Amino acid sequence: MNATVNIQDVYSGYKTSGLICKDQLSKHLPSQTSQKVYVGLEVPTNILSKDISSISDKEIDIQKESVLQDSINRINQAINDLRKLKDNWNGYESAAPNRKALDIAEQFVYHFHNKGLYPNHVAPSVEEGVAFSFSRENKYAIIECYNDGEIAIALHESGKEPKVWEISFSDSEIQDALEEINLFINEA
Repeated sequence: MNATVNIQDVYSGYKTSGLICKDQLSKHLPSQTSQKVYVGLEVPTNILSKDISSISDKEIDIQKESVLQDSINRINQAINDLRKLKDNWNGYESAAPNRKALDIAEQFVYHFHNKGLYPNHVAPSVEEGVAFSFSRENKYAIIECYNDGEIAIALHESGKEPKVWEISFSDSEIQDALEEINLFINEA
């Protein structure tokens, strides 16, 4: 019986979803990892899911920090799992994320934590690199860290034209892009 793995392909700022067979993907991974394939990562968007009325502020801060650290750990694990992919990972001859793209992606994790903005999904990009996606209701934001070192940002709201631009790998441009993503995703 074939298990399926949900993957998210990002092309020209549009989000599409598809299913691929785990057995198909595992042939592109080293044999020792084929039983644990993590193509994408769903990161919880809800910080605290239980009733907090009887919890002290200190307990809330500790629980919130624990959940946030768990999110960071899961994002880092997803990036590490992408290191195991081989070229043609999707059956369409896409190159696996290379060291440059993965190193840039790891630097974004630091900025996500500082901004308090966490992606909902981490996946390999069909454009050859690493993709982080953020979503809320009918709004989607995508950061792609390409194998050639370029970084692209896309904001898309259902029924509207996407806004797509490139940024350089500098702290100020990354922070500005994350601020724009945060405002876009969270505006009413």
